[in-house]
Amino acid sequence: MDSEACVICFKHCCSRAIFCKQVPDDCPLCNSAIADYELEPFRLPYPFTKAKESPVTVVIRPSIGNFLNDYNVTDDLHIGIVDSEGFVWEFDTPGLIKDDFLNWENCLAFKIVPQSWTDHWDQILRRTCNNRKWSSINYREDTLNCFDFVLEFLKALKFEDLVFFSKEEFCQQFIIPKIQDALKFITIYRKLRDADYFVAS
Repeated sequence: MDSEACVICFKHCCSRAIFCKQVPDDCPLCNSAIADYELEPFRLPYPFTKAKESPVTVVIRPSIGNFLNDYNVTDDLHIGIVDSEGFVWEFDTPGLIKDDFLNWENCLAFKIVPQSWTDHWDQILRRTCNNRKWSSINYREDTLNCFDFVLEFLKALKFEDLVFFSKEEFCQQFIIPKIQDALKFITIYRKLRDADYFVAS
């Protein structure tokens, strides 16, 4: 985790949460020295991961930039698949891409299947990637893109707990809840870029 992305939360003199990168000696609300807490300081869970450290997952990232510094809710997202060895497979304008680690240092990962499905995951991924459909000449931004590649793979898995019938349903089940949690962290993180603390209203 980037040390700059550390966000700490605590409560001192009232029920209002104080967020900071480092706990201050004096309370920002009452200005008294902090001897005890209403809520002990704890580090907010960091929602992002490096794709190579999240094998057997589906991963998303902004198409341009990264979540922490650049992402807005109207921005396009890019999606890929991580195999059991941590290699990222994605479909984009150049066609099928493997192992573009630098662009997947700050992403959201979705664990879709249990550990026992790892071999099947890799087998279906190889089969999906071998389809000539995923060549650069077939890429279409709106009709045959990274999302279509991932959804075709997931449907081919035939995992019984994974039920969706459209891109919209997949987004509702998996992507939107994770993005909403990440946005809470992003909002606080950005407020702390130019301030020592942020007090929740």
